[in-house]
Amino acid sequence: MQNQAIITGRLTKEGDLESVNDHSLVRFTLATSRDYKAADDTYPTDFIDACLWGTPAERFVSLVHKGDVVQITGRLQTRTYQDANGSYHKRTEILVDKWYHLMPKQETPKVVNRETGDVSALEDLDV
Repeated sequence: MQNQAIITGRLTKEGDLESVNDHSLVRFTLATSRDYKAADDTYPTDFIDACLWGTPAERFVSLVHKGDVVQITGRLQTRTYQDANGSYHKRTEILVDKWYHLMPKQETPKVVNRETGDVSALEDLDV
């Protein structure tokens, strides 16, 4: 079985970098439109939660800003947590493996390797 997600959308707000057990973490949300119009002649929008760990998270926060178009690839994960009031919550999000900062036409999209944190021009990669 395969668990893979690919989402392209706009960053809804600036990412906040946090530290969890001495590892960098950024949680963010992408807004992505569906490919059909609703009865009111608008495209419905979904808001997809994602998280990114390590050096790539640090680079993401420094390079990507609210409203930028980003494509992420990764896997869906569901986690359960308990809040301060003792209530349990379930959250489904994409654990990002790679992200692509999609820029205006005059600039070259970039890709960040999740394991090394290296940034490369998309055209330099063998895909």
